[in-house]
Amino acid sequence: MSTTPSGATPALRTVLEAGLWHRVYEYDHDDAVKGFGAEAADKLGFDPRSIFKTLVVTTPTGQCVSAVLAVADMLHPKKSGKSVQGKKRAHG
Repeated sequence: MSTTPSGATPALRTVLEAGLWHRVYEYDHDDAVKGFGAEAADKLGFDPRSIFKTLVVTTPTGQCVSAVLAVADMLHPKKSGKSVQGKKRAHG
């Protein structure tokens, strides 16, 4: 019998199925807020420099690149382009 909650994200389902130790933090999301990480940090009382987000960037040639950064930080497309040998990025 599965103990995976029906509302679990794909990532959480993977963690649960692998039997990995984890902790789930929950809060009431405000649909008007677009900065999910900043909202989570604020509502849970965490420093936004200690919570991380994963962003996926697609290059003009179709290469997907991932970036992990603190929710307090912003990804700068022009600066990040230098690290993957390109100049323009489309965020997806």
